[in-house]
Amino acid sequence: MTDDKKRLIKKDDEKELKNIHSSIKNSVYRDYFHISPLTGLLNDPNGLFFKENKFHIFYQWYPFKGLHGLKHWYEVESFDLINFKNLGLFLKPDKIYKNRGAYSGSAFVENDEVYIVYSGNQKDENENRIPNTVLGKYENGKIIDEKVIITPNENYTDNQRDPRIYKKNGFYYLSLGARDKFDCGCILIYRSKNIEKDWAFFGQLEVKGFKNSAYMWECPDILNVCGKDVLLFSPQGMKSKGEFFNNIYQNGYIVGKLDIENKIFYSESDFIELDRGFDFYAAQSFDNTKNSYLIGWVGLPDTIYPNDKEFSGNLSLVRELKIKNNKLLINPVENISDLRVEKIEFNSLIKNIEPLEIYVENIENSFKIKIYSQEKNGGFIISFDKNKKEFKIDRSKLENEISKEFGHERKISKLDLKSMRIFVDKSTIEIFIDKGEYALTSKVFPKNKEKDLYIEGLDEKNTQIYKLKKSYLDNFSLNM
Repeated sequence: MTDDKKRLIKKDDEKELKNIHSSIKNSVYRDYFHISPLTGLLNDPNGLFFKENKFHIFYQWYPFKGLHGLKHWYEVESFDLINFKNLGLFLKPDKIYKNRGAYSGSAFVENDEVYIVYSGNQKDENENRIPNTVLGKYENGKIIDEKVIITPNENYTDNQRDPRIYKKNGFYYLSLGARDKFDCGCILIYRSKNIEKDWAFFGQLEVKGFKNSAYMWECPDILNVCGKDVLLFSPQGMKSKGEFFNNIYQNGYIVGKLDIENKIFYSESDFIELDRGFDFYAAQSFDNTKNSYLIGWVGLPDTIYPNDKEFSGNLSLVRELKIKNNKLLINPVENISDLRVEKIEFNSLIKNIEPLEIYVENIENSFKIKIYSQEKNGGFIISFDKNKKEFKIDRSKLENEISKEFGHERKISKLDLKSMRIFVDKSTIEIFIDKGEYALTSKVFPKNKEKDLYIEGLDEKNTQIYKLKKSYLDNFSLNM
């Protein structure tokens, strides 16, 4: 009998998966406007690109259960970054060079070609890991012409993954997240004149001005935002520091200047967390877009969530990036307001809430918002203390606990809060503060009696509440 975690999808599984999808589609935790797994588990966003007026989004997918099993890729498309349609299976780990999973990767668009590069996770008969870097081409929802372009670098551990391709002055460059033999996270750089072959190790990226304390760097991504280079990565092993770095693993960025030809990134900022909430990881930017967009996985590795027996994981709202004072401004896309279908009359207590947006401006006082409360009690608590200039989120009063060993509270100090947008979905809450200065993303799993909204310290003069429509189609499509 096949190990549950090693099960490879087959054409004969379509009926079973359709039944699973039918059973979870109406789950109380199925989000309205966040991409969710067709079935099973979703984690890292992968291969994001724009071409012919369509945004293509892929995610790591284990089809059969809400656990980290044999990783496939699934594809979703969008015309506007707020409405999403399921397309189907894109990658499956059916070759020896990826016999233990088609791991994370990215897209590179050049002229009429879209290249997909990813990590093929291979294990030999003795369970030794062989990390391969695989390149293929995107064609009508399928990958063609796959080949291994980079084999393991023996001077590093077997943790070498999450490739991304760049081009400068006639050379293609490829970055890989890695762990060296001294248990330090790093980024490896490869180079070639031909994207399809002849890749050679070019060296390790030096990040000047950054003191590394992580043992592994995952999901490296280098993008240019408003004329500044931004190095994104997900370090594992950073120690918490007061109100910072309190999740099991981190996801953040450094603003600076990339000199790829000399393998140097000159830091002009500290390492800054992309998101200050409880659940955000493995963010990736889109290739071939005019503006800078990013999506993250609303979840974390090595973390158990209350709905994992049904399905697990979802993707964040698409975020548009800008830069101010060497810090990213992170906002939902401008047309997110198109999800509004009805303005809800303000009341301090609103019963039986559906997915909604809470928009607060001209904040002058302390306040407390309880989402998925039991009337005035419990809930996911968002609060601001005007005198202390302290913003907090607290999910300790929800009955379904998550990662309690990493704390129930996150806070931002020294904050002169002026405005805030809160997007409340069935099991996801995203908060955007002061027009992009901070984002906070968290999973919640309210029980049946946790269904209200209670607001204290705000009123109808500065608070607008909108009911939001369902924009993730959640159609069943395998396209095998």
